[in-house]
Amino acid sequence: EIKSNYGLGFGCTIPLIIGIIANLFVLFVLRSVTIRSTLTTWLLRVQTILDALCCFWDMIFIWVRQCPYSSVLGGWFQCHLWRTQIPYWLAEFMSTCNLAWIMLDRLWATVYCVTYRLNETKYLIATSIGTVVLSVGALIPNVLIVEFVNMTCVTHVNSKEQIAYHVSMFYQPFDFIVYYALPIIVMLFCHFRVVCYYRSVECEQLRHREQEQQHREQEEQQHTEQDKCHTSVVFVDPLYRSMTVGSFCMICCLIIGHTFDVINYLLSNIAKNYLYDFGSDVQLIGTFVTTLNSIVNPVINIFAVPAVKYMKRRHISFINRKFKGLN
Repeated sequence: EIKSNYGLGFGCTIPLIIGIIANLFVLFVLRSVTIRSTLTTWLLRVQTILDALCCFWDMIFIWVRQCPYSSVLGGWFQCHLWRTQIPYWLAEFMSTCNLAWIMLDRLWATVYCVTYRLNETKYLIATSIGTVVLSVGALIPNVLIVEFVNMTCVTHVNSKEQIAYHVSMFYQPFDFIVYYALPIIVMLFCHFRVVCYYRSVECEQLRHREQEQQHREQEEQQHTEQDKCHTSVVFVDPLYRSMTVGSFCMICCLIIGHTFDVINYLLSNIAKNYLYDFGSDVQLIGTFVTTLNSIVNPVINIFAVPAVKYMKRRHISFINRKFKGLN
């Protein structure tokens, strides 16, 4: 029987509750602000919901590490779904996937801004379906890495439990690639591609200003018409430039948060005497460190998205006026 560690429980619960409240606050603010892109609005809202779910499920699994059961069916579900923390990891996989879509959305809205508006609805449908399909598909093998034998859940699998053992040997590198390496590579590529795009735009604008300065008197009218045409064709919402620092912070937090648990999981395949024990204190510390990313994301959104930052200032000024009025 796995017993709860009250020190670990209380130490992790407080930050997780703060994370839930922060994500719900950002969700409320996002419902009150206007963002030009429907896809961007949708992805940011979904991210807050998924991050809140990550905090919620991590808190639940820290306190309720295993459920009582009296039947074979109940024991099977407890072993394969609860002990493997499927609800938490589903929320975590979906949160990571959605974060990758947010970075891709910035790429589509900047580098491919001409076709972005035309394909925005298709992108929205594709990202929504993709998040569910990719997350569920990547998590299915996780159900099979434990064995329920003689009314007992075996989490320390070895070569005797052939199915769980072979699935575990396959799932560890698979999980590293799909859950950790691939999303990080996609996010870093999108981020730096957008940064390069803005650098090229700045260089082009600087070169254009220099040319305009040289020929201002002779071709002023011609350049004015060209500027208007150029602006209407390649207009990019300033929101995506303002998200540059915030996006990089999100990527860094994801890398830092996920690395600990991923290394902990891979060590069970590399080191002979090391076990990744679901529900143990070390494993739950790993999930908490992973969830720190979900706690930090709403704070980054508050400072990265101008509309959210403006709404936050309005709320603070409103509270200050109320407080001064009471005094």
